[in-house]
Amino acid sequence: MNTLFRLMMELMGRYVVAASVGILFLLFNGLIVSHFMSHLGMAGNTITFFIGTLMLFEVPLWMLCVKIVGVWHRSVWIEIIIAGIIAVCAAQIGVFERYFWPNYLSPTVDPDTKQQMLFWFVYTVVNYLLAIHTAALYCWLAWVIRKRRTPSAEGAI
Repeated sequence: MNTLFRLMMELMGRYVVAASVGILFLLFNGLIVSHFMSHLGMAGNTITFFIGTLMLFEVPLWMLCVKIVGVWHRSVWIEIIIAGIIAVCAAQIGVFERYFWPNYLSPTVDPDTKQQMLFWFVYTVVNYLLAIHTAALYCWLAWVIRKRRTPSAEGAI
């Protein structure tokens, strides 16, 4: 029961960090990026909603993969790499068939094709960047919390 509680608290911690990174992205998006997203049309306006929804599924999958790989090796870099791989793969589930593949095979260079390819690229890159930032921030915060919980070696003698 204690292990299940610890896992649930870890998952909640990962969700809190993901939500904080998402809020920072919303602020950055509202102040700067939204001025450039007009090239993506309506899809550019809804990209933050899609990525936020996707993170609901990415975070537990990321935690599960880290726990499985943690049996053999555990490090911050492994956690960040796993989060990045999951982010890129998860992003492709929704947009690869619809935006990338038909336009990649299309010989035309009409503006609609360019817009859809740009959406695919921005969606994938933003999801990747948010995931690796979430993983890095979570690892740093977990390290700080563990460091504060362990008793100091000063005064032990």
